[in-house]
Amino acid sequence: MDPSLPPPDDETNLRARLNDADDALAGFGYLIRLRIDESRPGLLSRKLIAFILRTLLVPAENLLRRSLYALAALVAPPTPRAAPLRRAVPSPQKAQTSRQPRAPVFRLTEPVPRSAGPSARTPESRPSAARPRAKPEQIEARFLRRLEAFERAMNDPLRDVRRLQHRLARARYKPVRPLRPGLPPGLVKSPDTYLIFVFEQMSMFAARTIAHACDTS
Repeated sequence: MDPSLPPPDDETNLRARLNDADDALAGFGYLIRLRIDESRPGLLSRKLIAFILRTLLVPAENLLRRSLYALAALVAPPTPRAAPLRRAVPSPQKAQTSRQPRAPVFRLTEPVPRSAGPSARTPESRPSAARPRAKPEQIEARFLRRLEAFERAMNDPLRDVRRLQHRLARARYKPVRPLRPGLPPGLVKSPDTYLIFVFEQMSMFAARTIAHACDTS
């Protein structure tokens, strides 16, 4: 048996919890779209966007992220391919397509908790200088792109699992930043105890995946 894979009993439990997580993620996605549809027509208000982020999207992103890490332990890594001898000249159709806006990419890392202090923050995780207040159209556009990234990863997780496996393969040389411990704020007071159980199970499996990738023994 591949040592990177969980034992049979654990694998059965993991697959069951992944199915539960899929159901929970679908529920999150439905509620988010319902909230958006109820507010149309017109722009989404800052208050509504903040509410959706805090209670729905951020918890859903956290759960999906842990599911991707857990799934990475079940999916066989891709076979390395030889580098092409030369770069092909792009066709006019490809060149035109490349100028189109890129689809948003789901984030595989999480911000370092503020309580961890400045020393725990990497340069890319440190807050940048204060930015001017964004317009409502810009806030909505950023929110919708973030939601699109979540939905793309939820509907086609294998693409992001491949990205994650590539990152984990380099973990012995460039350590993988651990996911944030505990529940996200939107789940702390949730009455859904089974959802919390699934989240904690996914956190456990994700932590195992990271620990195995960083193991140099």
